[in-house]
Amino acid sequence: MTDIVVRLAEPRDRPHLIEFMAGLQASEREIEADRAAPDEAAVSQLDFVTADVASEDGAIFLAELDGKAVGFIICTMQEVRGSYIKPSRRRYGYINDLFVNEDVRGQGVAEVLMQTAEEHCLARGASHMQLFVLVGNERARAFYDRSGWAPYEIFYRKLT
Repeated sequence: MTDIVVRLAEPRDRPHLIEFMAGLQASEREIEADRAAPDEAAVSQLDFVTADVASEDGAIFLAELDGKAVGFIICTMQEVRGSYIKPSRRRYGYINDLFVNEDVRGQGVAEVLMQTAEEHCLARGASHMQLFVLVGNERARAFYDRSGWAPYEIFYRKLT
């Protein structure tokens, strides 16, 4: 059995984080044509979500399998503004990004990353977790379904 280690990402991990963000961008680009090229978006998107992590009590976790970096998850704390949600349900954890290298998928890495992010958010008062997934990302949707997630809201888009 191989050991999956998940730890907080450190500044020295930036090259891995850029690689994973580019991998996520490439995966989503295969599904959705509006995604920018990975080499155009990876660094700026990582910087964008890193700023969110810093301002929204979040974390970036890096997964290692047998000592090799193989994936990451980015989570933040969010708060519903408005009175349409019960006060006890307004603070939640949000999964910004999740990526695992293709060659190690199916070995439990995503499960350990998700569990770590959930624990991080629950320890900070999250009443629940949320994430968004592309409709066409069937593999991710199946993973979330198996992991106990359920659709909550459906967003529509109209191209003009």
